[in-house]
Amino acid sequence: MTKPDLSKTNLAKQTIAFVRDFAGFAGLSGVWAATLSAIAAAFEGVGIVLLIPILSIVTASDSDTGRIHQIAIEVLGARSRRAQSSSAT
Repeated sequence: MTKPDLSKTNLAKQTIAFVRDFAGFAGLSGVWAATLSAIAAAFEGVGIVLLIPILSIVTASDSDTGRIHQIAIEVLGARSRRAQSSSAT
């Protein structure tokens, strides 16, 4: 039994063949739906990445914070629980 050739050129050819077959089978509306699905997945990924600094504000202690964390504090006005309790006193 021989192993399949997975070189970059072979993979690129297979990818192009798959996209052509998909477009031929699904038509323009199917290609449009697949494109919109990929765009939606990218936006969802960005949204999940943006949740990380917000959750770190809520759950983190007074550790060293990054640039995104500081922007979230400035833009959203979010503060950690420790900062909220110290400003309430």
